[in-house]
Amino acid sequence: MKTLSRLQLAVSSFVGYDEDAKSEFEKAAKAFMRELKKALGVDADLRYNAGGVAVSGEVTLHGDNIYCQISAFDEGTLGLLVRGCRGRKDYSGTQNRWVRLEMMEREAEAGFPTFKAAMADAAR
Repeated sequence: MKTLSRLQLAVSSFVGYDEDAKSEFEKAAKAFMRELKKALGVDADLRYNAGGVAVSGEVTLHGDNIYCQISAFDEGTLGLLVRGCRGRKDYSGTQNRWVRLEMMEREAEAGFPTFKAAMADAAR
């Protein structure tokens, strides 16, 4: 994924309490999620919740059957939550799955099995 290295660079230092770093995280995370949306071929909304000064905020990709959210926990650590959902008003969805960003290249090469499993759960 082309935007992965930009995202990893954006969180190479702690993002909290640094407005410039937080802004760069927002841009990089949105670009990453747009690329993911296209790769999955889903129709989904993209939104950003800035949170407070001490956090990175979170970027959410929310479609009819997929809910993904990315945020930075500390220096260099990103979390990507993936779960199925039943519509765009479903904020709790199915089972949470966590994908380490380091695994995204393999996930992409394999056809996004974790993401597709989450979407399949939502169809049940």
